[in-house]
Amino acid sequence: PAPAPAPTVAERWPRRAPWLRVVLIAGFLLSLPLQWIEETPSGCGARPGPPVVKTGWELVTRDSKAMGMIAFLMICGLALLALSRARRAGSGTRLAAHVVATATGALLFVLVHFAATFTLFARLKLLPGALVGLCCLALATVEALTRAIGELLALVAARRRRRLDDPPHRS
Repeated sequence: PAPAPAPTVAERWPRRAPWLRVVLIAGFLLSLPLQWIEETPSGCGARPGPPVVKTGWELVTRDSKAMGMIAFLMICGLALLALSRARRAGSGTRLAAHVVATATGALLFVLVHFAATFTLFARLKLLPGALVGLCCLALATVEALTRAIGELLALVAARRRRRLDDPPHRS
């Protein structure tokens, strides 16, 4: 018997749990009630003010426009995940959904990181709640990126297979 052909890169690409991105976004949402930062305002004299501890929810809801943008990006990420999981979606549609989900995840991470770390005239200390929330967002973005790369590899492999199966027509 002939040996089996070696698996392609697209076939070897690691498969992932289908609900990983949802769990990571839920982890971010569950980290919002936790304490995220300890802010020590600088005093006008030699003495700094007392430290103020803020939760992730307080940081995210500080500005209504930023809160609306964060909510919109999270909904987009989950909707694109649902689109990519549809049975009738072609690999091009899945690739586009994962690329856009990667971009929205990166933007969401940057917005939340900026909300947690930007301050004027104060010293910040990130607390474990912030690290959990930001790591969940970063991992959800990396998961979308790896899924986009997997879909791209599968699309290229399918195109190569079609090209090998259909010999060029000569007139």
